[in-house]
Amino acid sequence: MEKKIKQILYFNTLDYVLDNEKEYEEFYLDKLLTYLVTNFQAVNPELNWSLALSIKQAAIFGSQDRIRVSLENVLENQLRFAKKTVEVTLMDSERFWVIEIKNDGPSISEQDIHHIFKSLYKGSNGNFGLGLSISSKIINYYGGSITVENHDGRVCFRISYPKSGWRDPDYK
Repeated sequence: MEKKIKQILYFNTLDYVLDNEKEYEEFYLDKLLTYLVTNFQAVNPELNWSLALSIKQAAIFGSQDRIRVSLENVLENQLRFAKKTVEVTLMDSERFWVIEIKNDGPSISEQDIHHIFKSLYKGSNGNFGLGLSISSKIINYYGGSITVENHDGRVCFRISYPKSGWRDPDYK
């Protein structure tokens, strides 16, 4: 219950925080992903986590704290739904860094897949319906995108964040 209350408060203040946050920094997405995957491996060592970084020093511009939250929420879903494996891949795609997060859990229903990023929408096994909507809001604020699809027996989240220098920090 405490976690749900914290997420509701975070979600309700997120627009204000993003619009008024002026402490942007350049940091490396590859290092952040390495840190996060290592932490999630410790939370559930029974899952086989793999991390493929085809890029070293994937510079990104923004609030490392907010971007960390966006990725943590997606990775947290992996803990609930993956059967045995979670694969995290960082790739280069022209102006964007692309992160694919795949798990071998059950497919997402067609009904749920179209609403999964909406606030308070909770799929059949979801928790509160806030984590993925928070992720989506943060990712979109920084000029990125997030999608999900069922592909080859896996659930695949695809997150794109603009590379450092492609996003004007004064953009609203």
